[in-house]
Amino acid sequence: MLKEAESAAERAAQHRRKKELPKNNQAMKQLGEEFKKICAEIIRGTHFKKNYTTKVYVDQEASSETFSELMSKKLYREACTLISRLEQTAVETTVTMFQELAFDMWETVEKALNGDQSLCVHLKSVADCLQWVKEESDHEDAQWSPKSWDNTLEELISKHIREQVLTHEYKRKAKMNLKRHLEILEGNTLRNINKNKSLLGDLFIVYLECLSVCMLQHLSSLAKEDLNYEESVLLYRWGIEEHWRQVFCLKESNAFDALFNKWLNDTASKIISTGKKTIYTARREMLEEEMKWNIQQEPGPECNFNGLLKEAMDVLKAVEDLGDKLVSDVRGVFLDEVLQFLKRYNTFLEAKVERSDSGKQLCVPLRIVKNCQILRNTLEDVGDTLRVKSTLYLEIINIIHEIEDRGIKLFSATLKLTFKKPFKNYFTDNIKFKDVLQELQNSIEHAGIQNNKIVIKTELCVIVGLYIQAFFNYSNKIEGTSKAEAFMNGSKPLQNFFQSLVSDEVKRKDPLQYIINILNSQDSKSLETTIAFFSNDHQDLREEHLNAILKIKGNISFTEKKRLVYFIKHRKSDHQEDKLFFFRDIKVKPFCPWCCVS
Repeated sequence: MLKEAESAAERAAQHRRKKELPKNNQAMKQLGEEFKKICAEIIRGTHFKKNYTTKVYVDQEASSETFSELMSKKLYREACTLISRLEQTAVETTVTMFQELAFDMWETVEKALNGDQSLCVHLKSVADCLQWVKEESDHEDAQWSPKSWDNTLEELISKHIREQVLTHEYKRKAKMNLKRHLEILEGNTLRNINKNKSLLGDLFIVYLECLSVCMLQHLSSLAKEDLNYEESVLLYRWGIEEHWRQVFCLKESNAFDALFNKWLNDTASKIISTGKKTIYTARREMLEEEMKWNIQQEPGPECNFNGLLKEAMDVLKAVEDLGDKLVSDVRGVFLDEVLQFLKRYNTFLEAKVERSDSGKQLCVPLRIVKNCQILRNTLEDVGDTLRVKSTLYLEIINIIHEIEDRGIKLFSATLKLTFKKPFKNYFTDNIKFKDVLQELQNSIEHAGIQNNKIVIKTELCVIVGLYIQAFFNYSNKIEGTSKAEAFMNGSKPLQNFFQSLVSDEVKRKDPLQYIINILNSQDSKSLETTIAFFSNDHQDLREEHLNAILKIKGNISFTEKKRLVYFIKHRKSDHQEDKLFFFRDIKVKPFCPWCCVS
């Protein structure tokens, strides 16, 4: 009985399950219809605009079919969305799907970059997919994570850029032409930008950013080459132009600007160091040549300070349009190297030239003066160009004045040695004197300083002073009224020689003409007027000089002489900087004023 009861219960349970089965089949059928509807909406892009609150269960077989359909149409964002919905139930399957999607996407990008225009239309889908990754994906650590797709895309584009743009490798050791290399690089860059601007669509901005990074890497490698100054400036200038080209395309990128500014700063530092090396090498060679020239004691080569200044000016002018900061830094290097050179040159002149016989040759002091003229003129141009005259600049100008004064003193001493003998016999035979005077002028013209006012001034003062000294010494041998005539005849060759060299103001103050007028004056009034102007125009005229002139003139009483000397004792001081000193070195034998009355 018990067994029969159990069998009856089992049959009743089976009957109930059979009655419920149609209901379950109906639920599954309804769920399948709903899934197909969702997949269709995903394909049309309308599914995610709806707000579903019911939890949907998706079977793997149906989702695989949908994924394949999305991939065939290269709807990468929609495929990512589908994969994301499957992750809760089929993690391993979704990993494979992500990898397949990435492979197809990169293949599309690569073919589009290589010119397959049929795939360019799908690059927007790639951009949308990457945007979805930024907004939706939370895969941080996995190697296959979509979070790494940005980097993968950049690597892919960068590889393409290196193959299409950076096609030539530069090696300076192989004596490659940097200018030509940059021209090729610029042509490749512009050509690829213009080509990819229309092809890449939404990915073009990524292309430009990758291009900027690749270009900076290439420029950095170029900057590490052993470039000379000219090449460093060329690279810096080209880098600035490339910067502006890319800024125009990128519409400003702070990250890019920061990278590029660092490169510019590094390259500017190299410009400064190579510029310093260039000027240092030039000044060292220049000083060695100058020392060699002075030791040989020959007229030697032309003044080669021009070479030093040309090298230095080329360094400065090469960067004058590359920004105030770089110009200021290079100018500082320029001035510092010139200052160091001048200090060495000044020490050499003091130690070797002034204490040797070489200084007795006219070509030596004339060369010193010529060098200073070159330096001063060039540096004044630099100061005007930069509109800045720094402390360092003024220090250089001062040391040039010091060197020039040294050269002028040496020139004056050499002139006195050169003309000492010709003036000794000047009033008996001045034919040789004319030859010496012409040789002097030839030397000055050969040095290229015939218009140098300081040289002309020194030449005038020394020669005229020596002539007056010679006349004072020789006048005792001339009798009576012929003294004035002898002085006037001896003065004419000198006045004619300097006629075209000196200004009208110097001619007006000519001491020779003053002495001629004193010797030829016929009345006390004109004599007094002449001496008054004479003493004011020539502050170095001393009482003994005037007494000697009056003694040569003769017929001057002691009282009148005392009155005339008054003009010297009470003249006003003249503080003009360009005063001429004819009498400073003229010596007169002492004599008794009581004996001077004739």
